[in-house]
Amino acid sequence: MNIVNCRHKMTVVQHNSTAAVTSAADAPSRLCHYAVAMEIRGDFACRCCDYADARMSFFPPGEAMPVAADARVLSFHKSLSLQPPLRGVFSDYAFFGYRYPRESLHISLREKSVVDRLFDAVAGILSDNTGDSKDSLLAEKINLLLANCRRFYQRQFILHEDYCAMYVAETEKTVDRFYAEGHGCDVPPIGLPARALGVSETYLASVVRFSTGRTFREFAQLRQLRVAKMLLVDTDRPVADIARSLGFPSAECFEKFFRLVAGSSASDFRRFRC
Repeated sequence: MNIVNCRHKMTVVQHNSTAAVTSAADAPSRLCHYAVAMEIRGDFACRCCDYADARMSFFPPGEAMPVAADARVLSFHKSLSLQPPLRGVFSDYAFFGYRYPRESLHISLREKSVVDRLFDAVAGILSDNTGDSKDSLLAEKINLLLANCRRFYQRQFILHEDYCAMYVAETEKTVDRFYAEGHGCDVPPIGLPARALGVSETYLASVVRFSTGRTFREFAQLRQLRVAKMLLVDTDRPVADIARSLGFPSAECFEKFFRLVAGSSASDFRRFRC
């Protein structure tokens, strides 16, 4: 049994090896547990457009959790991610790969009340000694919590639209330089622009997806396709010559890439456009 600060009143919450709702100081071992932490004291806003009523951060198993000791924490064993309805959708919750605290989620009072209610729901399930379907009930409430957090992150991305546009523009430059160096068939590692921007790879992938609707791989391939199309339309260079200049080992490899991404061969595209 743990004593937990719950909306400024002291509540007794039972936890087991599957999940726990505690303060950060009382959280169970992080070796096999994911953690969702909500801090409610401090100057959280990192940008002028951010809410500052609470900060939420997400940690995968084994990662240090350097949040305030009185933060409210929901911990759950990684086995719960395999329980319906989390199974099959857990990979959508990319924020467990975001970097603390720069990429944390800043929430409003209204959003905080949603999170508090779901933390309380999980605590209620853990405190109930009746029934034998705790894991499925826990997975249901945790999935609802994470789905709401994903929605809140979408709202934060909208508020950070200018920053997201800057990240995408800098990523374009890095990708263009990568292909200008003649890497051809390769897709640049997302760590390349992420390191230059000082953000995590997972966060940058989410920003690219939010801003362009594409995965990073699709985004990079479309940048390369853009250059290829310009060369096909604006010059009369042979396809094999363009392929070599873009770093492809052969015209056949270039044609395969072009057909895969553009839906037609490079030769047909040139013939149609010209």
